Amino acid sequence: MSLENTSPVDVALDGLALREEQHPGTTAKFDLTFSLCEHGPAAGIAGELEYSTDLYDPATARLLATRFAAVLAAVADAPRTRVADVALLVPGEAELLLAAGTGEPVTTGPSVPDLIAAAVARTPDAVAVTDGSTTLTYGELWARAGRIAGALRRRGAGPERVVAIELERGVDAVAAVLGVWRAGAAFTVLDVDWPTARRAAVLASSGAVTILDTAVLDTAVLDTAVLDTALLDTAVLGDAPASDARGSLAYVLYTSGSSGTPKGVMVQHDGLAAILAGWERAYRLGERVTSVLQMAAFGFDVFVGDLARALATGARLVLCPRSALLDPPALLALIERERIDFAEFVPVVARALTAHAEAVGATLGCVAVAVVGSDVVYRHELAALRRLLGPDAMVVNSYGLTEATIDSTWSVVEEDGTGDHRALIGRPYPGAELVVLDERGRTVPPGVPGTLHIRGVAVARGYLGAPARTAERFVPDPAGGGARLYDTGDLVRWVATGDGWQLEYLGREAGEVAAVVRQVAGVDAVAVIGRPGPDGSPRLVVYLAGGHDPDTAPVAHWHAVLRRRLPRYMVPDGFAILDRLPLSGNGKVDEAALRARPDREIRVAAADYVAPRTPLEQQLADVWAEVLGVDRVGIEDDFFALGGHSLLAMRLVARANDKLAVDLALSALFRTPTIAGLAGQLAAAGRSASPFAPGGITPIARRRDPA
Repeated sequence: MSLENTSPVDVALDGLALREEQHPGTTAKFDLTFSLCEHGPAAGIAGELEYSTDLYDPATARLLATRFAAVLAAVADAPRTRVADVALLVPGEAELLLAAGTGEPVTTGPSVPDLIAAAVARTPDAVAVTDGSTTLTYGELWARAGRIAGALRRRGAGPERVVAIELERGVDAVAAVLGVWRAGAAFTVLDVDWPTARRAAVLASSGAVTILDTAVLDTAVLDTAVLDTALLDTAVLGDAPASDARGSLAYVLYTSGSSGTPKGVMVQHDGLAAILAGWERAYRLGERVTSVLQMAAFGFDVFVGDLARALATGARLVLCPRSALLDPPALLALIERERIDFAEFVPVVARALTAHAEAVGATLGCVAVAVVGSDVVYRHELAALRRLLGPDAMVVNSYGLTEATIDSTWSVVEEDGTGDHRALIGRPYPGAELVVLDERGRTVPPGVPGTLHIRGVAVARGYLGAPARTAERFVPDPAGGGARLYDTGDLVRWVATGDGWQLEYLGREAGEVAAVVRQVAGVDAVAVIGRPGPDGSPRLVVYLAGGHDPDTAPVAHWHAVLRRRLPRYMVPDGFAILDRLPLSGNGKVDEAALRARPDREIRVAAADYVAPRTPLEQQLADVWAEVLGVDRVGIEDDFFALGGHSLLAMRLVARANDKLAVDLALSALFRTPTIAGLAGQLAAAGRSASPFAPGGITPIARRRDPA
């Protein structure tokens, strides 16, 4: 900005007339320049805006000038006004943003359990769920859920009570969820892959009245002889506790917490029904979806979403075996064999599947809807996936949080997406409501960063047993009326596209990871951000400052502690120790500056090299070195500390299973990420079938339930 505040001086020369003229330029010297000039007390101040047409269009430039004029007028009228207090919305923008943030209206129908019961009544003999080894019809699944409900009621389950489900993802887990709902209760999940400390914390926090595990299934549920006959009667079991109270609790799932401990999010049945209505309108589930591929972990809310999208609409739920999830050729074969027409991928799986399909010249012609969510994804990646689908299919980038019932925004991606830019997270799902606010709770103008807030029936009840945390995030709606907003903590902004206004995602703090690192490393200055690795896959990097010498810091110890205290997907891939963390103008950590730092500053934890001692350890070391692209790997080296991540873990397990003729599970690598640990367990098991079945559950023969 420039201000010309010198008075013009008349120049008079004998025989020469002088006149000042403005010569308009055609090249902008800077991206954006405001030039102001005083013309005396009577004429006031005039100005012009010069901008780069590569960065701004005329409409945006005019809007910037209008906002600047509004600021000047406000401070001229009230000179003591702080610029931060000046409202930047121009006439008409409030209405525009209200329309952009309000999803297409939908009518929320019956609860998900009621809709599943209706599907059972319509097509009891249709296949409801399959996991590759067990297949149940709607009638069989409903009967199994009924027996589970009876057993749970005898253990105290009922409305507003929580049942902890401790099962592997599979047909039994689906039946367990329905059984909990038929008992009128809510469920939480004890993930078998969680560290012991996290499992204990979740169990204590949830206040579960009972644990539904294999013992309950194998003795009290599947053996009908131990049940009272009346409990097998569907009419006696009933479903009223879950259905009649639309505000009743459906589930409690645990998410990351900024204090270092997980938070139990309480989601109600009406919220789940609301997002299902939004999905039905957005994806036309009843018209185009008959087979839903389920890949999310049992402890994630996307599992609930897949269950609802399939079973509440009469479709088939296909549970993807873990082995296929790790192996793109197997996953492609599963999609083709099961004629999958709906699938929600995490980006790492979508990348691997897309790359394989392109390499072999395959397509995903049967898929009508491919959703990518749960992590940052780039436009060119989604465009590549879109090119594999049929002409009438859609690829969707979806954004959501557990606190707002799974999904809140969606953006349909076209085939021509290019560039290494994050995909837009789009507009609200039908039935959803969004608002972007500044730190004072005011609506921010289009293009201005603000924090995304979500309102409406899909907003969860709050955090279980944590009123202070609930009050911090579930805040009063500035619009009044006693409503609440969920403060996501995510920085976004509205941007104009050829398809209307959409949201651009700008960032999120990794709160729980940073909190645990502060405790472990004993420092306060910690930042945790995502950045692409050498192969383009996302990596989670910890930056910390103060208290440690980069050459002597116990990074290996920190990494080991974090692995014990955090779920695998939250364990950092690397560390960087700096003199200080760079700050932006507003005093916050400058993430862009951190991402610009070279990789050589990232310290990756590694153990002292210990050479392989046996042929089996040498075989594993060769596979690890090949997958990781390193010269050698010691038997005590941590796979993830050497730069391994989820995508490389998939490749490693697939390569080891092929070359060594074993049956490793991905969870085995997560729990024992060293060659010594894996080799020892393989040797003890005779290198035969996998010894890594989570929880040590032994398969038993089971009979099919009567419909």
